[in-house]
Amino acid sequence: MDEAVATADVVSYATGSREPVAYGELLRPGAHLDLVGSFTLAMRECDDEVMHHGRVFINFEAAMEEARELVGTVQRGVLQRSDVAETLAELAAGTMEGRRSDDEITVFNLPKVHASFEKRPADILLVSFPKSVTTWLKALGFATVRRFVHSPLDGGHPLLSSNSHDCVKFIDTLGFLEDDDGNTAPRLLGTHLPYSLLPGRTTADDSGCRIVYVTRDAKLQ
Repeated sequence: MDEAVATADVVSYATGSREPVAYGELLRPGAHLDLVGSFTLAMRECDDEVMHHGRVFINFEAAMEEARELVGTVQRGVLQRSDVAETLAELAAGTMEGRRSDDEITVFNLPKVHASFEKRPADILLVSFPKSVTTWLKALGFATVRRFVHSPLDGGHPLLSSNSHDCVKFIDTLGFLEDDDGNTAPRLLGTHLPYSLLPGRTTADDSGCRIVYVTRDAKLQ
């Protein structure tokens, strides 16, 4: 792994690690580093050298409060808020300078799901393993929860014209940012994320969010 990182132009980490797995001494000049997995104060994907020598971009201001890399380095004096080169939106809009030299190392911290998620009362989160007939399980979940709004005999039932993934949006892919089923309560969301990686707003004692694990009999094909 170290050899691959040392020769790569782009390095991406998406882990649930609590200790650094990315080290500044291994990054080549001009490399770009994505930190996807570090989105809580308990997680950490890179060491201080990465943050000290790299030019850091974030996607939401909330990252300065939720990502341990950023919170920790500021607390230790390794980084100041003024050292962070603002957000991806500003970079894409051309309102700020991007890479300033061929040798500059750039770092992008991406706790987007957690920063974007805003809970609603009575949210229901359907959690399933990847490749476990999720499409079918989400359809069953949608039909059950929405049975008082959409009768099984309703010729205009959403499942007759839409894929269940359109009816039950994934938080993993930020689908929840789009309008869902006319904003009918309770909001029904889907994810493949394990409990430890779910947004803190869903697992807090006072969240009100119901987390439902859906699976199937392994004998079913």
